[in-house]
Amino acid sequence: MLGDILVFPSKSVIVKQNQHHHVSAKAMEVLLILSCCAGKVVSRKALLEYVWGDKKSASSKLSPIITELRQLLDDNKDFPKLIQTLPRKGYRLLVMTSSLDESSLSRDVLKTATHIDRRPQEKISFKLLGGINYWRETRLFRVAGTYIVMAWVLMQVVTLTLPVIDAAKWFDKLALLILIIGFPLVLIYNWWTECKLRQDFNRKHNSLFTHPKLTKHAYRDLTYITISSAFSLVLAILLGNQVYDAATRINDKVVKQEVSAKFYPNAVAVMPFKQLGDKAADYAVGLLQSEMLNFLSQSSQLRVISERVLASLPADSSLGKIRERTGAKYVLEGMINVQGAQVHIMTTLIDSQSGLQVWADKSTVPSTDQLTLYEGISHQVFNALNFLMPHEESSKFKFKPTNDIHAYDFYVRAKGGFKDAYNETKFLEVEQLFLNALERDRNFELAQAGLCQTYLEQYSLKMGAQIFDLARQACQKVNKQSNVKAESELALGRLYFESGKYSLAKGHFTKALELKPNNSLGLIGLAQSFTRLGRAKQGELYYLKAILAEPSYWKYYEKYGFFLFNSGRYFEASLQFN
Repeated sequence: MLGDILVFPSKSVIVKQNQHHHVSAKAMEVLLILSCCAGKVVSRKALLEYVWGDKKSASSKLSPIITELRQLLDDNKDFPKLIQTLPRKGYRLLVMTSSLDESSLSRDVLKTATHIDRRPQEKISFKLLGGINYWRETRLFRVAGTYIVMAWVLMQVVTLTLPVIDAAKWFDKLALLILIIGFPLVLIYNWWTECKLRQDFNRKHNSLFTHPKLTKHAYRDLTYITISSAFSLVLAILLGNQVYDAATRINDKVVKQEVSAKFYPNAVAVMPFKQLGDKAADYAVGLLQSEMLNFLSQSSQLRVISERVLASLPADSSLGKIRERTGAKYVLEGMINVQGAQVHIMTTLIDSQSGLQVWADKSTVPSTDQLTLYEGISHQVFNALNFLMPHEESSKFKFKPTNDIHAYDFYVRAKGGFKDAYNETKFLEVEQLFLNALERDRNFELAQAGLCQTYLEQYSLKMGAQIFDLARQACQKVNKQSNVKAESELALGRLYFESGKYSLAKGHFTKALELKPNNSLGLIGLAQSFTRLGRAKQGELYYLKAILAEPSYWKYYEKYGFFLFNSGRYFEASLQFN
């Protein structure tokens, strides 16, 4: 009570002459401070510190509040009865306050006061958080708004600056993360500063408070800070994970990394044979590498580096580079010198670790036919294999794929044509050569496998039921005990895959892997089949297995990159393409 004026602080209501008037939150707080210090002068600076929580707040904020109180209390500035203005000093409440005394109130006034006190209680959440006007006027809310605006401006500067200084793209996320973490810290600091100012004021001016304590406003502000901190924490965790992932990955400008293969002590790399002298036999010499690989693949003890990997090596690769890219301990090299009716063959076997030549042989064979040439080189390789495998296994090797010289000649010409075939006409010529070879020797398994591959390529160019049946029949004719049976299963797998029969394709690729475990073509075939069957996890597993089987073959990285791209994993895909 201020004389005959009733004040209800919790309701922000003043009752004067039986009429109640609403008071703004700041005006009520100023009136409470003056009431608690009744009879004492309260400086403008002290009021600004307590109500606005800032020593440097503009004095213009306080004058309208005092004017509002004078109007509500019907007080005159020049002849004050309640609030006195002391120039350059502050304000003083002239009337001592007292608690509500019902005995001194008239029946009408008491009825009004009782009515105000019995209004429905505000909801707890509203009492706790305050109204819109409260937050609009509170200093903490203004600090939060200023921080958000400044943070937005800083992020614009960071976004424009990073490309100029060529910084990593994840730096902008890091800057945003720092600003998010700083938001609750700034609020807490301002809240603590404001509370300290209010407590200092109470110790100096307010005799009603025997010890410093938090006000209702401080609790409201703390609730706001807690909610803001919770949101900031969630955002910081989400953004922090993204920053960590981006920072620990390779930079978008991926540094070119050398691909290295796992080292195998039983692996052999057969390099292309070099030719000297008469170049008339170029087409035949060019196939010797493939034939040597077929020959060595008969061994279950040797790991033969595929022609795909060897073809990806630079022409001037050193011995160390060959070992690094293929993982082969031994490198087999050959040189052929065609001089008229004679062919001089020199074959060497080099240990890629020590660089020492562990075996070498030189022989001369007549150049009457390609089969004799192949047989001569095979005998030399057979001698070299004594260093690489048990004698009992090497004794099982079959040198001659056929005893018919003309059949082998058809086969060599067909293989040479197959490498250069690019249209239907070329493949028809290759098909006829393979058929000629099989006509002379029906047990010529290499020719049968070549015919199978030829029909497969024809089907890829021109998908038709007739070609599909020819390809299937040719591949199925390969003897189950043949060394090329795995290749025929791979061909059947590709055939069914391209015709959209993915389950059947998967079965043939699986059979190929049973015959030749760790075969990269079978692994990549299974990867693609599983992917088309909707089993992406298993598909990805086999993509990785194929890359591990032949880490130097570029095509598997490309295929895996498209798999990741189609899965929406673009950054991972970019690494594979790189």
